[in-house]
Parts: sequence; structure tokens; C-alpha cells
Amino acid sequence: MDYNPTTDANGDLNIMIGGTLATRVQAGAGDESAGYADGSYTGTYSVTPAY
Repeated sequence: MDYNPTTDANGDLNIMIGGTLATRVQAGAGDESAGYADGSYTGTYSVTPAY
């Protein structure tokens, strides 16, 4: 898959980055005590492009 990034009218560029999130295994069906509740989770990380 080709990715041809372009800037918007403000000069901002969104860079698509893929990744894998490893989490705990849920103990049993519907047992949220050892897993995660349904919902949205967010976070941030820094990226320094080099080219």
C-alpha cells in the first residue's frame, strides 16, 4: 500500500503509524476484574522522523 502524504491548507501533515497493543488476558467471559472495561482509551507518544 502506497502512502502519499500531503499537507493541509495550514501546512499540517498527519502521519499514519501502525502498531500493536499488548494487554492482559481477560479471566473469563464478562469478568472485567482481570481485564479492561469496554470503552475508548487514549494515549500519546512522541515520534521523531529521520530521512
